[in-house]
Amino acid sequence: MFGALRLRRFYAALLAATVGCALIQFDGSDARAAVKPSFSPAAGAFSERGSQSSVPTARGSMLYVSGNSSTVTEYSLPSGAVIGTLGSSSGISDPMGLFFADGSLYVTNGNASEVLVFPAGASMPSSILRESTESPFPWDVTVGKDGTVYVVDLMDDYCGEGDFEVFEKGQTTPAYVVYMNSWYSFGAALSKDNYLYVSYVPDQKAKIAVYAPGAQKGHDVNWHLRSDVSGSQTFPMGMVFDKEGNLVVVDVNRIDVFAPGVPKPIRHFGKLISGYFLAFDRDRRILYVADYGANRVKEFDYETGKLVGSVDSSGPVGIAVDPPAPL
Repeated sequence: MFGALRLRRFYAALLAATVGCALIQFDGSDARAAVKPSFSPAAGAFSERGSQSSVPTARGSMLYVSGNSSTVTEYSLPSGAVIGTLGSSSGISDPMGLFFADGSLYVTNGNASEVLVFPAGASMPSSILRESTESPFPWDVTVGKDGTVYVVDLMDDYCGEGDFEVFEKGQTTPAYVVYMNSWYSFGAALSKDNYLYVSYVPDQKAKIAVYAPGAQKGHDVNWHLRSDVSGSQTFPMGMVFDKEGNLVVVDVNRIDVFAPGVPKPIRHFGKLISGYFLAFDRDRRILYVADYGANRVKEFDYETGKLVGSVDSSGPVGIAVDPPAPL
């Protein structure tokens, strides 16, 4: 079982890696700063124009962020005020990717090799999805329209390969596991027609693979990512689809948009230090991005690509919005 993951040390190891996984370092302590994210009006705020959903929840619009203090922090939108946290008392340890679907927040629980499912507003999970491979480290999670849960593992043991595990609706153990023959696997996104896209690093060059619904074999998409361990030393992290069916990818220091059948990004925007995951608001007009290196959650107007707001957050990683953008 993994000890606590040191994100900064881990990220440095990823950038330095050229062969194998011997450079990735883990230990039994968590060196990430135990500082709760806090709203900072002086440093910026979320904008008013993009944070009100056309289909508000009874609790109002919410933004969930996992971060350095091994907590998931809940922000109210549009104010950006912190209204609650989920931490160790809720069973959370090293949360990474987040996803909101069907009234519940899905949290990848790195140290425990599981995904916790919290009903909106609850402090304890209603169910726990337990992974099957040897010492996996769940990195991202996404949920399909049919309730199927896809969990991307960074790797399946100390020197194993990346994979993703598939949980059928209502099940707490995986129906199957797909090994990706890679050093690492990172992000996942589902298209409108329920095709699964997974970013991974099979060797020096990062790629995105696509899997048809229910398929256990996929193929690489002909998208020319900038991510290259030997070159730019960046990695594709979070991914989401926009209204037009284009894939929006966080490529560490910027956001790239890929259209089907077009090898190079059709546009890019945003200045990030080390971006991780991202999420649209329900109307897909505003894009929230976790910029781990900047200790901020950044808010972009998706149409213009302009930064329109941000809040302080200590080492933000995962992002989820309630109500979510529909699939």
